[in-house]
Amino acid sequence: MAHVRADRPLYLRARIFDRFDGLRWYSSAQQLSKLKLSRGEIALQPSTLASADRVTEHYEVFIEHDLGDYIPAAAVPLKVNFPATVMGMDAFGQLHSPGALRNGTAYAVESLRTYHQGRTFAETDYVELPNFTQLPKDLDPRISRLAEQVTDPHDNQFTKALALEQHLRNNYDYDFDSIFNSQQHTPLSRFLFETRKGHCEYFASALAIMLRTQGIPSRLVTGFSATNQNPLTGYYDIYALDGHAWVEAYVDGIGWLELEPTAYYDGPALDNETLSADQINDYVERQLRLQQAMGDSDLNLESVMTALWQTGYILFTWVGAYLKLFLLNTWPWLTGIGAILLCLWMVWPQIAPRWHAYRIRRRLLSAAGVSADEAVASHLQAIDDLLRNAGYRRPAGLTIEKMLDRLAALEIPLHADKISREFNHLNYSDHRIEVDLAHYGQIFESLYSLGHAGLRQRIHDMQ
Repeated sequence: MAHVRADRPLYLRARIFDRFDGLRWYSSAQQLSKLKLSRGEIALQPSTLASADRVTEHYEVFIEHDLGDYIPAAAVPLKVNFPATVMGMDAFGQLHSPGALRNGTAYAVESLRTYHQGRTFAETDYVELPNFTQLPKDLDPRISRLAEQVTDPHDNQFTKALALEQHLRNNYDYDFDSIFNSQQHTPLSRFLFETRKGHCEYFASALAIMLRTQGIPSRLVTGFSATNQNPLTGYYDIYALDGHAWVEAYVDGIGWLELEPTAYYDGPALDNETLSADQINDYVERQLRLQQAMGDSDLNLESVMTALWQTGYILFTWVGAYLKLFLLNTWPWLTGIGAILLCLWMVWPQIAPRWHAYRIRRRLLSAAGVSADEAVASHLQAIDDLLRNAGYRRPAGLTIEKMLDRLAALEIPLHADKISREFNHLNYSDHRIEVDLAHYGQIFESLYSLGHAGLRQRIHDMQ
């Protein structure tokens, strides 16, 4: 239905209800005040400097499907950028657009969050309205007794409200099926004392009424839970099933305390979320649960293709999110490794020939205990490899005599005639002779001692 770009999870209020008849909630705020925007912007309240107990939230909302005329926004909106020239505001401070919100609408809001003892508050002022303490005439007396029992150990409204919230979170179960079976119809007694399970409106209604039985003003809030962060995009995805109900209670003259009685939901977070494996797994698990809840029971081509598309999207998001997590956690190491590889790539043309020359020498020194002809062949091969490493390309069919001539041209001391005789005798005669391998080694060491740059320069001058 929408995407939200924000630093942390938010609860976006859409409507506030103050009257309950025992089954349904109603709002007394029917009249709207007209507000004019200047170039699509309006300041609803003066901006407040951030402090230890107050934080300003900046976020953007992108509508993906048509909604009503309400403008979902987190409490308390200070400034709004909206694509319109006018908007409306009801008595509870909720914003309304001139018409229904259409797909493609985008707007930005700056909201103020107030903190007290680790909990978030909405407005800190209180407008005296009798409906905030109104109770149905035929309210089941067991509800008041239960509320009294839960709050009896506490001596102030703040702790009483938290005790009632935790009682519902810890002792009642969330029921997905009830979302489709009972909307805008809340059988409180049946929920509290019989089934002990239901959807968010059951929990919120029960808490709001139990608070009122203890003299604590309360109101039921409906809107959207923007807490399902896509780990790949970083946006908070809002689906139809993210439509939510929660409670605000005015406690101890501090302000309207935000309460989340439904255990399935965690409530708006105080801290920024960071990408983690748990968050990725929670997102995927929630997407699978939503897919199952919203799946079509009829088996047809369209439903199968939709299910396959959704499964593919979830898999893609899961893989992409873990890749993103890996990059976020390892980018300093990857950057360092990349810098090292880049430096090696830049200096490799200078290092590689020297490294190859070293390996040629090591290979020659390791060739011990072989026959004379093999030893001579190893030395001549090493000499040839060293020359090629320095840029010399031996022409095909080069005889030993011509090779020795080129070595002499490089100013390398050698006994050309002796080497030529030994080579030809070893390769073309069956008689064994004594070979002076030291001389071959001296030729190689003479070339090697020139270094790569020196040998390369001599080859260049010779050619």
